[in-house]
Amino acid sequence: MLPFMKLADIGLFARSAKTDSRIRAWWSDGSAALVFDRAYEGAPENDPWASASPRFRYQHRKYDTIASLIPSGRYRRALDVGCGTGLFTHRLAKIANEVGGVDVSAVAVGMAKRRTGSVENLHFAQCDVRELPSSWDGSFDLITILDTLYYLPPPIDDEILKAVADRLSRLVSPQGLIVVANHYVFSRDGDSRLTRRIHDAFRWSPGLQPAGQYRRPFYLVSLLRGQRAALNTPIWGVRNDFEAPQGVHSAHRGTLSTAQKSGAVPRSFQNWSNPTRSARLR
Repeated sequence: MLPFMKLADIGLFARSAKTDSRIRAWWSDGSAALVFDRAYEGAPENDPWASASPRFRYQHRKYDTIASLIPSGRYRRALDVGCGTGLFTHRLAKIANEVGGVDVSAVAVGMAKRRTGSVENLHFAQCDVRELPSSWDGSFDLITILDTLYYLPPPIDDEILKAVADRLSRLVSPQGLIVVANHYVFSRDGDSRLTRRIHDAFRWSPGLQPAGQYRRPFYLVSLLRGQRAALNTPIWGVRNDFEAPQGVHSAHRGTLSTAQKSGAVPRSFQNWSNPTRSARLR
């Protein structure tokens, strides 16, 4: 038995496989939000993958390892995409001044809020990864997307993966960090091939520079740095989703490049219950 696992973790993998099988069967019944709400609502303790269960060691150790790969330091603003019930988002609150978590499931977001309600610098919103608001562009110096993109609606082709990677590259600030992690066992099994395609899409993105890749038992982690020098997109949303720092006006006079010269970043996650959406990628 591997040192980071215990015998009970076999049950974790079995439960995860059952959840994934149900999700595949439900795709014909509705949208991503409905499918994942159904998964969370029907699961014991609203935890379809038993991620928070104290019975299992694997997921906790996995998050420990991923967190250890993030360069040390204090981050100004972090975003956890596909946050689920907020387990890893909660960890980010220890290293970032402001942390947001988004998930397509409103049920998961509700669980995350209840789990972390006393943590003042954590904020959650229901949002599809394909509809991330353009008002958030350039706002984050740390973005994590863990075990998320293989749950996009099928079929998942390379074009949609590249579109998602490109969209996330616009959210991260120059030299900001994106962390991508996915299940990876053998190079030839279907799930591992999809993981490799996901990570290749991020490595392809013109807005990102690969900064490291780490293979660990049963998963793969990629680190990438933002390299967009400037964007012609205002960093403050039309609906004023974020509170602008002093000197940046809600009339959108400040651009990303101007704000970065002054070191300005949004100070709070306001109105996160209804973030302004971008056009759907597909």
